[in-house]
Formats: sequence, C-alpha cells, structure tokens
Amino acid sequence: MLNENDDANIANTDIVYKLSKQTFSSLSFGEKIRITTDGRPTPKLDNLKSTIKKSGVIRTFNPENYGKYPWMCGSLHFQKLFCWPCILFSDKTSAWNSFNKGYSDLNNLHTAVQRHSSSESHLLAWLKLKSFSSTRMDTSLSKAQELAISKHNEKVKNNREVLKRLIATVCLLGKQEIGFRGHDESSSSCNRGNYIEMIHTIAEFDEKLYNHLENATVFTGLSSNIQNDLIQCIGDTISIEIKNRIIEATFVAISMDESSDVSNFSQLSVVFRYIHKNHCAETFIGFFDVSADRTANAISKLAVDILKEFGCLEKLIAQTYDGAAVMSGHLNGVQAKLKNEVPEALFIHCYSHRLNLVLSQSVSYIKQCKIFFSTLNGLVAFFSTSTKRTNLLDTVVKKRLPKAAPTRWSYSARLVETVFEHYEDLISLFEHILDDDANNWDQITLRESVGYLATLKDFEFVFLLRLFFEVFPHTEITFNVLQNKQTDIPACKNQIETLKCFLNNTRCNFFEHLWKYSCENRKVDTVRRKRRRNHDDDELKDSYRKLFFEVVDCLIVQINDRFQDLKELNFLQLAEQSKFEEFARCFPDNLLNDLKLVYPKHFDFVRLKSELNVLYKTKILKSNKISEHLEELGQDEYNIIMPEVYKLYSLIMTIPSTSASFERSVPALKRIKTYVRNTMGEDRLSSLGLMSIEKNILFSLKQKEDFYNHVIAKFCERNRRMEFNFK
Repeated sequence: MLNENDDANIANTDIVYKLSKQTFSSLSFGEKIRITTDGRPTPKLDNLKSTIKKSGVIRTFNPENYGKYPWMCGSLHFQKLFCWPCILFSDKTSAWNSFNKGYSDLNNLHTAVQRHSSSESHLLAWLKLKSFSSTRMDTSLSKAQELAISKHNEKVKNNREVLKRLIATVCLLGKQEIGFRGHDESSSSCNRGNYIEMIHTIAEFDEKLYNHLENATVFTGLSSNIQNDLIQCIGDTISIEIKNRIIEATFVAISMDESSDVSNFSQLSVVFRYIHKNHCAETFIGFFDVSADRTANAISKLAVDILKEFGCLEKLIAQTYDGAAVMSGHLNGVQAKLKNEVPEALFIHCYSHRLNLVLSQSVSYIKQCKIFFSTLNGLVAFFSTSTKRTNLLDTVVKKRLPKAAPTRWSYSARLVETVFEHYEDLISLFEHILDDDANNWDQITLRESVGYLATLKDFEFVFLLRLFFEVFPHTEITFNVLQNKQTDIPACKNQIETLKCFLNNTRCNFFEHLWKYSCENRKVDTVRRKRRRNHDDDELKDSYRKLFFEVVDCLIVQINDRFQDLKELNFLQLAEQSKFEEFARCFPDNLLNDLKLVYPKHFDFVRLKSELNVLYKTKILKSNKISEHLEELGQDEYNIIMPEVYKLYSLIMTIPSTSASFERSVPALKRIKTYVRNTMGEDRLSSLGLMSIEKNILFSLKQKEDFYNHVIAKFCERNRRMEFNFK
C-alpha cells in the first residue's frame, strides 16, 4: 500500500495517476490550463505485454502507436493505455477512461482503437478538449488583463442598465401612443419632447441614469437616431414573437386595410388571424407604404411576400379587404390574384368592416360621392370643434350628429339618417348664424356656414342624400343579420339575395321618384345649382340618371364580389349547435362534402366524420357561443381525443366571417384605424403601431427575463460608439 509521500511522488510524475485521485473537473482553472498545455503523457510501457495463446508469442507495446493515435496516452503507474480526451472530459465510462481498467489487450488493439475512435462519447470529449485548448490562451491572462476585462464588463453592465431604462421609456411612450419628439430639443428648451423630458425626470430619482447623462460624451441615448433605432429594435422583437405564434398555428387568414394621411400617402395595414392557445387572435403585422404603386399586382405581390416572410403562405385559408376597388375587384383585384397563388384562400367579408363603411369606400372613386361624404364628415367636425356651435345645434336641431372619424369615410346609416331627417333644421341653423349679429361669431364659423348652407341647398347633395338614405338602412340590416347568423349560411345567403333584389329593384324603379323628390320636395333650382347654362332639363336629368346608375351599379358589384365565396361556407353549419340534435339523427354528409371541396388537404375526413358523430350525440359543448367552443375543446383536452373536430373549429374561427366581436378585446382593425389617424406619417410607423396595437404581446414579453437582452442584442447589431457586449 502506498504511503502519502509515495502517492504524491507518483502523482507528480504520472498525470494519469493524479487524475485517478482528483477528477479534471474538480481542479482549479490554472491547473486545468497547465495540464492541457503539457499535453498527454506518452511514456514507454515496458510492462504492457500480451501473449498470443496459439503461438505463445509475446506482444509488447510499440510507442509509435502514440503517433498513429493522437488521443492515446499511457500511465507508468498503471502500465495501461488510456484516451486523453475521455479522461478529461467524457461523462461516459469505458476501458479507455476507467482507472480501474485501462486498456491492456494488445492482441486486439487495432480493433479496439477503431471502435473507440468512432464512438460518440469519444468524439464529444475530443471536441471539448479542442475547444478548451483553443480558448485557454484567451482566458489564461495576466492579472492586468483580467482586471481590464473585469472593468470592461462592469462598464458594460452599467451601460446595459442605462439602455434598459431607455428601452422601458420607448415602450411606455409607444404603448400609450404618446409623441416622442419636441420642436426644440436643445438643452436650453423648457420642453424638449416627451422622450427626453421623461428620461431626465427618471434621472432625478435614478443615480445610474443621472450619472450617465452627466458624464456621457459619445452616447447619451437622447438623439432622434437612437430613439428610432430603439423603436425599430422593440418592433423587431415583437415581430419575432408574432412569427413564433403563427408558426404554431394551423390556419391563417389575412386582412388588409388601406388608410391615407392628409398628404395622401397610402398606408396598407396588414392583420393576421389565427388560433393561439385555444383563442382566436387578430394580430397586427405592420404598415406598408403603397403610395408609389397601388395596383392589384403590387399589392398582391406584397401580400405574398409578407405571407412567405411569416412562413404561412401554405396555411392561408381566407382573405378579406376594405372597400378599395383595386383590392376587391372580382377580375383584377388582389383577392383574385392571391387566390391564383393559394386556391384555398376564400375571399370573405370581414365583420370588422361594417358593410356601410365598405360600400361608402367602394363608391369613393366617384367624384360626386367623395364630395358628398366629405361634406357629411365636415358637418360633424364643424360642430364637434366648438361648444358654442354645439349648443346652437342642441337648441335648433335638438339632435347631435353621430361622430365620424375625420380622415376615414366611416359613414354609418345613422349619420345619413340624421342629416336627412333634420335637413330643414340644419338649413335654419346656418341661416341663423348668417343672419345673426356678425360680432357673435368668429370668421371661421361665418365662412364655413356660407359654404355648408350652399352645399345643403345644392341639388347634387340632396340627390345623393336621398339615395343613400334609401340604401343604407337595408345594408345595415344585412350587416346585423350576417353578424348574428354567422354559421347559418342559408340565412346569410337569403339576406344577401334580399339585399341584391332590393338594389336591382332600386336600379329599375327608384330614379324617377328620386328625381321628383330632389326637384320638388327640396325646391332647389337644379339648373342654377349645377351652373350648367348650356344644358336643358332633359340633358341635366340624363346626367343625374347616369350618376344614379353608376352609384347603384357600384354597390351591386361590391355586394356580388364581396360575397361571391359565401356559398363555399356551407360547411360552417357543421358547427351550428342548434342543429346538433338534427345532425345526430341524420349526419349532414352534404356539408362534410362541401368542406372537402373547399379545404381538401387539411383533414382526415373519415376520422372527422366519426368525431362529429360523437360530438353531436354527446353534447360535450356547454356554451352557446361558437367562439367559446374552441376554448372548451382545448381546455378539456378534447383536442387530443378529437383532433379533427378541434382542427375544424380552429378553421371556422380563423375564417374572418366568424369574427363578429371579441368579448375580451377590441378587434385589431378598429385599433389600427384609430392609431393611424393619430400618427400617420411619423417615422417607424409599423414599429410604433406594433407597440400600441399589440400592447398585450409587448406586456407579455416584458414579463420575461430575456426581453431587454433580446432588444439590446438587436440594438448592438449596428455599430455603436458605446460598449454593450460583455467579454
């Protein structure tokens, strides 16, 4: 038995023996560096011998084997062979790294070496040794270098803490839709903008931020470029999270909506609809400037590029758009071109788009209609911007005008109805303003009153007001039926046919009544108002007949195009709970076949039929709302028992026609429209939009420990004059 002195002496001369007493992982970093720098021991092993049984020949170990196998090492004490990488780094025990065994069978050395060389544990250990050896020179530093790294990392830590405060400020301003910049951001200004003022306010109570602002020379974090970079990095981080959610979804629908700012720059907002954690999600993707090219080719290419970027082109099952003619045209519109790319992408009317809004947008290319709706909107703005005017409205008209968005044609039936029913009162109101003492009203009120009085008495305005008063109540009824009967496709189709019948009947029979009403009931001089001195009455009437047909035909085309794929949605009745008892008695094979025709590649239809039969007979769904059925199926693990039924409900809830409303949140499109009106034209619009519209996603990301690290990593991808990366 070895005493302590002998043991120490052997350990000093035989590193393998030393490692048998103390594992490599337990050694200090300095000792590890020394051992790996010294390299593997390759002693002569005179006592390592093997006898060939048949011949009695004794084999001895040839040290040249060390040269053949760069991983092989030996131990004088054990008189055996070992694997140097495996001794140091392998977690798996074998003869080559077991100090109780070692390798000593020289008769089978070649075979054993080949077998060990190709083992996964050996390769991993060798890679670890190689990695350790390549980095040891970088980490085996002098005390001065270690101190320099320590100081650098401490500075980086402080810099990153400061940057976190800047990121948090950007998140707050973006989420709350508060402007960033100030008109005068110089140090002498008393109002340098919300971003800079908020940073300085935080610094009053935060020593790290205060010291940074006081001492920083190359990076304060207050410049507009830094603000924009942080906005972009946060937006990118949100986009990555959205992509991850969409990757998990089975189906995706796309909604595209166009908005224009006061400079007439067209911004296209894009929303994806999909299922996330058993709930239907409508997620804003971004704003895209389409001012340069608003053709169907350009917009459809943009849509395809976005779908490919998010990896969901093959998942697309539906598409919906606003009333822009270039988007919804049956032959040349975006929907037709996108359907050529993805045949299963049905064109669906989205109930986030109110039907009257869509129809008013669709006739916007008709100049007279655009002027008419602009006038309605102007009337609302005229009264809403002055309490004195509002008080007069309450006194004379005794009815306030429904509020409408100033930069969108959000003209509901209520607005048209209110102006029509209180037409005479509105004329009396403007006449009262103009007949009143001029000193009682400001110049703007007087000037605009002259214009509105003339417009209200204009024959063209009266003509269109009566026309839309006739049409909009019927389209509003249709909208309400479609909302409340989403899965009852026969009822929806009947209502659409009723509306189309009404419009066709209006086209054939209503003009003469409309002309007579406009001429006689309002007592407007048509020739004088139109200032067409060279036209006789018949020619003037023909021009209005042409306008009438143009408007009504546009509405009919819109209804036909927008609901052209409604017949494809018969299968939605498979989820109509009120019909479950009927379906339990007689399975609706025709509806299942409809589903197979529209979406043939997404389902195992044999299994789906069996699962639906069970669903109809067991009454496992408790809620009366289809929007809650998916949650029930997911929470109770029915999605595992009946995966095809769960997939069917996921499909149905992804289709925008079933989007009526979300009890837990405002639909994404409504929030987008509000946001665009406030911030159109600002830099980084999409990233700011993501922070504002998808604030729930931003909130969930901020709860994660690595959120700030992800944003900082994005921020550091560009060249920075300040250190933010650890060594």
